[in-house]
Amino acid sequence: MTVVYVVATIAICIANIQSANASKKQLEEMQKQYAEENRPHIEVEFLFERRSFYGLRFINHGKSTAQNVEIQLSDAFIDSLGSTNFAELLKKQKGKKCVIGVDQHYDLFFANDTYIQLPNKVPATGTVYYEDNGVNYQSEFDIDTEHYATIFSFESDEEKLLKEMKNQTAELKRMKESIRAIAQNTKQFNTTEESE
Repeated sequence: MTVVYVVATIAICIANIQSANASKKQLEEMQKQYAEENRPHIEVEFLFERRSFYGLRFINHGKSTAQNVEIQLSDAFIDSLGSTNFAELLKKQKGKKCVIGVDQHYDLFFANDTYIQLPNKVPATGTVYYEDNGVNYQSEFDIDTEHYATIFSFESDEEKLLKEMKNQTAELKRMKESIRAIAQNTKQFNTTEESE
């Protein structure tokens, strides 16, 4: 009978050890999933802003702030922009870092509206490096701007309002000048009558 108890106790101990190991693995997997779910996730979008500027938008879709974000564009892409102000700004951008909060973005413009006319556009490629709580991450991106879907541009309500306000301001300035001219003519007319 004692032998049976000893064997049963050993079997129970082995089962408990296996159960503990399985629980430990399950806990480790849950921790990995939690860390993966609650980290920053930076994605890149192609951007055409205000019908004038082309750029890349780096968006943090994660659940944690991305620290020490460094955007490294490929030299081939930067060189393809020629000797423009944008290319110079992108070269100065190298090695600089920023922070992108949850559901926040950072826009990096690389060309104006003449970009669309460039032949043989080089894809916008590069890597985004960032960290969170001492863990380093990186995201590669490759956006083929040459074969990108057609971009339709339209005048927003705000742009229409601004255009109308500029037209009204110009008209008010013309009216001001007309009133000033009338006032000056009236003053000259009154001065002429008084001298007679």
